[in-house]
Amino acid sequence: MRFRPLPPPDDDEVDRVVRGIACGIARLLERRGLGSEEVDPFASEEPLLAALYSASVRNRIATGPRSGQSVLRFGDRIEVDAMPAPQGNRCATAGGVSLHANVAVPPRDRQRLERLCRYMARPPLATERLTRLADGRLLYELRHRWRDGTTHVAFAPLEFMEKLAALVPAPRANLVRYHGLCSAEHKP
Repeated sequence: MRFRPLPPPDDDEVDRVVRGIACGIARLLERRGLGSEEVDPFASEEPLLAALYSASVRNRIATGPRSGQSVLRFGDRIEVDAMPAPQGNRCATAGGVSLHANVAVPPRDRQRLERLCRYMARPPLATERLTRLADGRLLYELRHRWRDGTTHVAFAPLEFMEKLAALVPAPRANLVRYHGLCSAEHKP
């Protein structure tokens, strides 16, 4: 077996792939009955985790006195709707799915491969960017400014624990899936 490098995809190919992924996700959700009716079997099996995940995705607080309110954000806020969607070489967005296909690591570039591995193995947050405010809230400094200008987010201690709990995978969920040569079913 031999690996052969291919030329990078052009913008039209990346756009076609991201549209295919978006359509595939929509079909999968429809097939599982999770379309417009918002029926989620996980919500009945693990209601607290489902509520935490849902609130985290929507940038809301799920529990406590601020339940349903937005996460406190700080920075030079700008109106995101007025901004054009980010564009670049080999980048595309469709149906809420974005794809950036402009980075490749050559097989013998050990330094970039190590950087990629460190990126994948990084912890969910950097504790050196977390500080306690005088009123007891926790302030987390974002590594990069968000598109809307947010540079920091603040949480009450229990709100912060809630956000950390949303990072914990669902019970009995496989986080790593192997395909092809690496799969358990591969016959040499």
